[in-house]
Amino acid sequence: MKTSKIAWHVLYWTVNLLIVLWAYVFLMRSIYHLPKLLDYAFSENNFDMIMVIAELNFIILSVMFLIVVLKFRQLLKNLKNDLTFIDYNISLLKKITIGLIVFDLIHIFHHTFVQFTFTDVKGGPVPHMIPFQVTVFFFALLMWGLRHILANGVRLKQENDLTI
Repeated sequence: MKTSKIAWHVLYWTVNLLIVLWAYVFLMRSIYHLPKLLDYAFSENNFDMIMVIAELNFIILSVMFLIVVLKFRQLLKNLKNDLTFIDYNISLLKKITIGLIVFDLIHIFHHTFVQFTFTDVKGGPVPHMIPFQVTVFFFALLMWGLRHILANGVRLKQENDLTI
C-alpha cells in the first residue's frame, strides 16, 4: 500500500517546522543569554560558573536534538523515495537510537545538575529523585526495535534478489 503524497508532505513539513522552531528558540535564547554568559565566565563567583555550565549543557542538548531530527529527516526522505530496505536506513536508525539515548543521559545530567545545584545554593532541601525522560527512552527503544525489523527486511530482500 502506497502512502499518499499528502501524508508524506505533512510529515516532512512537520519535521522542517521542528527544525525552524529549534533554530528560533536556540537563537533567541543565545541572544538573550550570551552577554550574561560572557560576564559570568570571567566572574569569580561560583554561582556564575554554575550558570555557565547549565547554559553549556543546554547548548549540547540543543545540538543533540538537531542531529537526531536531521537524521530522522534523512530517513523520511529515503522512505518517501521508496528506498525502504537499504543498509543506510539501518545505520540512520542506529544513529537516531544512540542520539536519543545520549540526549536522554545528557538531559538527566543537566536536570540533576541544575536541580541539585540551585536547590543547594538557595538553601532548600536537596531532592532525592533523578529525573528520567521515559518518553524519549521509550522512543529510543522503539527506534531500536524498528532498526532490527528493518535489518531483517534488508536481509530478506537480499535473499530474494539472489533467487531466480
